[in-house]
Amino acid sequence: MWVAIIKGSSELLIGVGPLDTEAEGEVIHVESGDAIILPAGVSHCSKSSSQDYRYLGAYPKDAPKWKNEYGRDQSRFNSLVLESSSVDIPDWDPVNGHLGPLQKLWAL
Repeated sequence: MWVAIIKGSSELLIGVGPLDTEAEGEVIHVESGDAIILPAGVSHCSKSSSQDYRYLGAYPKDAPKWKNEYGRDQSRFNSLVLESSSVDIPDWDPVNGHLGPLQKLWAL
């Protein structure tokens, strides 16, 4: 998922599901003009935001339809990890185009 921050700011909590402690995630500050890319399966939420916070989210062309999986059912964990890890790396970087660093960073 590609997210562009259009207006305002937010504190995003990345990588934490309902069965995790908040300390297991990463809090990042985003503001107008920022762009972030979240690989398939990475949980995320806004912890707090300015009243005027607005963002735009987009997915790669031909990407599988997104799912709201909250991770509350531990028995589905392995199948969800397998499903999200099988999503193809996009063939272009939505910020920098075909020469952008997305493919290299995604593989880390």
